[in-house]
Amino acid sequence: MKDLLVRTRTSSFYTSKTVAAMGSGLRRLGSAFRKSRSLVNWHTATLITTAAAVFYLVLGPLLITILATFRDRGTLPFEPGPLTLANYAKVFFDISTWNLIANTLVFASGALILGVGLALTLGWLVERTDITHRELLFSMIIAPMAIPGMMVAIGWIFLLDARIGLFNIMIRALFGLDLTEGPLHIYSLAGMIVVEGIRMVPTIFLMTSGAFRSMDPALEEASRASGASGLATTRKITLPLLAPAIFASMVYFLIVAMEAFEVPGILGMNAGIHVFSTRIYWAIHHPSGGLPDYGLASTLGLTLVAMSFLLIWAYYRLTRHSYRFATVTGKGFRPQRFELGRWKYTAFIFCFFYFCISLVFPLFILIWTSLHKFYLPPCWAAVASITLEPYANLFRFPGVGKAVVNTFLLALLTATATMIISLSVAWFAVRRKSWLTRTLDVISFLPHAVPSIVVALAVMLMYLSFRNPFYGTIVIISIALTTRYLAFGSRTMAAGFLQIHPELEEASEVAGADWFSTCRRVILPLAAPVFINGWIWVGLHAGRELTAALMLFTPSSVLISTSVWNMWEQGKASTASAFSVVLISILLIINWLGRSMLGKLRSF
Repeated sequence: MKDLLVRTRTSSFYTSKTVAAMGSGLRRLGSAFRKSRSLVNWHTATLITTAAAVFYLVLGPLLITILATFRDRGTLPFEPGPLTLANYAKVFFDISTWNLIANTLVFASGALILGVGLALTLGWLVERTDITHRELLFSMIIAPMAIPGMMVAIGWIFLLDARIGLFNIMIRALFGLDLTEGPLHIYSLAGMIVVEGIRMVPTIFLMTSGAFRSMDPALEEASRASGASGLATTRKITLPLLAPAIFASMVYFLIVAMEAFEVPGILGMNAGIHVFSTRIYWAIHHPSGGLPDYGLASTLGLTLVAMSFLLIWAYYRLTRHSYRFATVTGKGFRPQRFELGRWKYTAFIFCFFYFCISLVFPLFILIWTSLHKFYLPPCWAAVASITLEPYANLFRFPGVGKAVVNTFLLALLTATATMIISLSVAWFAVRRKSWLTRTLDVISFLPHAVPSIVVALAVMLMYLSFRNPFYGTIVIISIALTTRYLAFGSRTMAAGFLQIHPELEEASEVAGADWFSTCRRVILPLAAPVFINGWIWVGLHAGRELTAALMLFTPSSVLISTSVWNMWEQGKASTASAFSVVLISILLIINWLGRSMLGKLRSF
């Protein structure tokens, strides 16, 4: 009886323990199931939303643009009417198109040669030599990036106008030339090449200076020790080792120059010199009026896109074996600088001269013009006529206050939307690889090969095709710019996520946090510095954007950039210069605010 009682109690004990263990296991299983279900739901919802946004922003306008190429003049893509190949015949069998292609290629390649040549020279001097004041020179070389291209072109008009340009006046006086115009002419293809080439230098310098800095000089020393001349060493050693960085910058900026509108629009259109971007603009906004030729503009735009895709394909073909150019290994790499000797200060003067022609002279002449009622060449006599009246006139110009507010809102809206979508695209591309995320990653990169004016045209056609509340507001401009900058944002965030090990996110999930909490408490704080850097870049470029804004703005969505364009077109040079100075100041404020935010974030 006693044994039976003991067995019964023992059985009861183990039964209750088993039941408790089973209950605990079931609770853990239920919690894991709920967490898994929540994880799947958040993942699925976010992925679907991101994919829908990217497909809508990129593929929708592109497909409508393709449809527009088959429609007659003045006919929108979805309006009733026959389809036609007349636009293709007009583009490919018209001699003016081939002249347009020739102008575009000469302009782009000429600016590229000048820009790459200057940037490589400056990069070599700053990174590979013992030039004096190296850090100061680095800041001076990249400083011109702060001035929008339209303002640079306007500044160079005041400097090199054939009749009233400061440099032409000085040359005529210095050499005693009996001329009323010239000898230099800014309204020419050569003038466009010089201005665009100088504008390219800072970014090409940034893209190639890292390669100069990390290249092992022992290879060049070995070449010279074997008897090779300096020129032979440069041709056979230095340039081949720099090939990936040079090819990357050349292809990128050839595309940039081919789609450029600001410099050709300011300098070329008045002289009757057209490239693809200005011809597309004319097809929609022809000075003589008439119906917009959406079909012709779309066909020209797709031709430009095809040329851009061809260049990107060539770049990937040229750099697919880039590992062969690696020089930084574990075998005692030691950076070394070349001694310039007596040429050290000559090299410094050369770098300072570039700083003057790229930033000091154009900015000085803009500020000088903004302080006079009308343009006067700088001289002591003109100092007495300095006035702030052009700045006061800004308040009398219609829509100026709205332009300032719209510019701030556009920069804020575009930067935020672009970086949020880019963050989601990049996270899925890096952390959750599948056919859908790979497709999403590829599509988000497509806008990199689509020029700004084509993106604006595509968005215009899309939103003209159906009733919507966005057309005529800054929202549609923001949509176009978000599409344009999506490639930059997604690549920037992807590079940031690649530096964050996934074990940090896994640890959060193991600790019981759901995916949303992991994003909020782990992913976003770690990715914040990259996110803010991208946000600053996109915001600054959106605030200074002219090409897309000029295609899409209305009186209710006017911006500072479009106002400056209109003032310049109306001959109000002083007012346009004053508003240009205001825009540059606003861009510097946005940059300062972003950097302050980033500094506070790093202090935590």
